[in-house]
Amino acid sequence: MGDRGVSENIVIRRAEPKDIPFIIRIGKEAFPYIQDPDNFFRERYHRSNIFVAEKGGTVIGFVDVEVDRNKAKLAGIAVDTNHRGEGIGTELMKYVLNWLGSINVIAVSLITKRDNVTAKRIYEKFGFIKIKEDDDIETYLLVLRSDRKV
Repeated sequence: MGDRGVSENIVIRRAEPKDIPFIIRIGKEAFPYIQDPDNFFRERYHRSNIFVAEKGGTVIGFVDVEVDRNKAKLAGIAVDTNHRGEGIGTELMKYVLNWLGSINVIAVSLITKRDNVTAKRIYEKFGFIKIKEDDDIETYLLVLRSDRKV
């Protein structure tokens, strides 16, 4: 893969209502199998924690995470196709893991498609361990330590 380096112009922040069209567009690219993506991502915005990566005022990626007390589920991470390979996904992952640690989350799980090699590489880089395989889906888990800073 080889990150080309993340620009200092990247800002990661909590998503706002104005970001929903960007989240929908990027989500459609990254998750083409989602039925009715417009409603799906709108609903995710209202019931989840979405953080966006912004460059020059334009959202170029997002991470979606659900928190339930001290556990979290990474529901999705996606980067605009024009900005893949720039380390945006890595920066989003760092940001969300640090945020989760700051709110005392101790375990993060996720599922991914077996053929999603790029995403699996990022997950494993951050210490996620594959704990289950079913058909074309793999489940990963990461236990966060209180002293861990990514």
